[in-house]
Amino acid sequence: MAAQDNPDICGLALLATPGRPLVQVLRQQLLRRLPQNQQPAVLAALDDFAADRPIANLPRALTGLLRPSVQPYMRSEAAIDPASLLARLKIPVLILQGEADEQVAVLDAQTLFKARPDATLKILPGVNHSQRIAKEDSGTGPGPLAPGITETIAQFMKAHT
Repeated sequence: MAAQDNPDICGLALLATPGRPLVQVLRQQLLRRLPQNQQPAVLAALDDFAADRPIANLPRALTGLLRPSVQPYMRSEAAIDPASLLARLKIPVLILQGEADEQVAVLDAQTLFKARPDATLKILPGVNHSQRIAKEDSGTGPGPLAPGITETIAQFMKAHT
C-alpha cells in the first residue's frame, strides 16, 4: 500500500508475503495446527470475523490472535487483498518464498506472481518463514539467512535503482 504512487520507491522485494486475504491464510494455518475437536468453533469464529460480525464465543485458540483489543487492526488487515494490490503496482517486484515456510504457503507466492507475471519469483528449497534453512533453524536461536537470499535481494535492488 505504501508503494502505490510513491515515486521514491523503485522496486518491491516481498519475502514470505501472503498473497491471499488474511482470513484465508489464518484458516489454513489454524487447520494445520489445531486438534480436530477445536476446529469447528475456530472456523465459526473466523466466519463471523470475516463477515464483520461480533464473535459470540471467542475460542481459546484465538484469544491471542483475535482478542477484542486487536480486532479493529485485524479487521483492517482482513480487508486487504494482497494480490489485487500488487496487480495495480507499476514498479518491479521480487517475490521470495521458502518452500518450508509453515506460515505462508508457496501458493501465496504463486498467487502474487499470477497477479504480477512480470515479477521475479524465486521459490527457495528448504527455507522457512524467517528466511533460514528450516532444518538448521532450531529453538536455540536463529541461524544465518539461507544462502543466496541477501545476494538475490541486492542484485534486484541494484538492477532497479
